[in-house]
Amino acid sequence: MKSPLLLGIGHLDASEVSEDQAEIGSAGIYIIIVGFGGRKLLLIDIDGNNITPELNKRLVEGLRDGFDDVVIITTDNHQFTGSFGKLGYKVVGESIDPDKMVINIKRKIEDIKLSQVAPVHAEAEAEVNVIGEDGFKGMVEAAAKTVNEVPQFVFLYLGLPLILALAISLLI
Repeated sequence: MKSPLLLGIGHLDASEVSEDQAEIGSAGIYIIIVGFGGRKLLLIDIDGNNITPELNKRLVEGLRDGFDDVVIITTDNHQFTGSFGKLGYKVVGESIDPDKMVINIKRKIEDIKLSQVAPVHAEAEAEVNVIGEDGFKGMVEAAAKTVNEVPQFVFLYLGLPLILALAISLLI
């Protein structure tokens, strides 16, 4: 007898888990439950960058009941980057209350209804350009060079016109 493939999906807005908008991206959290052969997998997909080991552990431990496996992943979305911490972005778990997150995900899990689905196989090819490690290093070097040259341009675009305006005003 074949075992049915079961699937259920739920969603939490980022605001339901964290008040810090820089930690979880606008796609929020997707909760995916897969059932097959009497086993159940819980997949938590968080729209953010990385995850602290502490939060990952708390989520796995707090959500394990009723599941054979719990997997936590992040999208590596750099929607919110800039001057946040040492990395230039916030890692998921830096300011989130793990207990609140577990409670909210558990509530959403209770609402998810599993449906029987049919597996489909498809293949696709795509050509993509990536900057890679060398490209990233080049961008960092260019930014550093720009920062070093800013004082010259400030003088050229602000200081020199002021000096010329003063000189002309003295001649008039």
